[in-house]
Amino acid sequence: MVMIHLVMIHLVMIHLVMIHLVMIHLVMIHLVMIHLVKIHLVMIHLVMIHLVMIHLVMIHLVMIHLVMIHLVMIHLVIIHLVIIHLVMIHLFIINLVMIHLVMIHLVIIHLVMIHLVMIHLVMIHLVMIHLVM
Repeated sequence: MVMIHLVMIHLVMIHLVMIHLVMIHLVMIHLVMIHLVKIHLVMIHLVMIHLVMIHLVMIHLVMIHLVMIHLVMIHLVIIHLVIIHLVMIHLFIINLVMIHLVMIHLVIIHLVMIHLVMIHLVMIHLVMIHLVM
């Protein structure tokens, strides 16, 4: 009877130890799982931060690109305006030169005409004198 009692106590003790070990195991697994979840959350957080940073850098690059394109366009417009201005000035100068040349030509033609008239008058005068003599 005592032996049976001792065996029963022994079995109960073994069961208690086994249950204790299972409980410790479950707690350890639980702690490992919590740790893994925490690590996963940190990793996800880091990935999200990285994605936001990359997004911000991309937006910054696009903005810089747009500013550069805008500056190039403004420069092209300014260069275009300068070229148009130079062409207009050139045309104006050519026009002035042409007007001056026409005026000079007209003056020369007038001088030649006056000269011819004078020569004609002299010739007529000489003929008249000749006729009178």
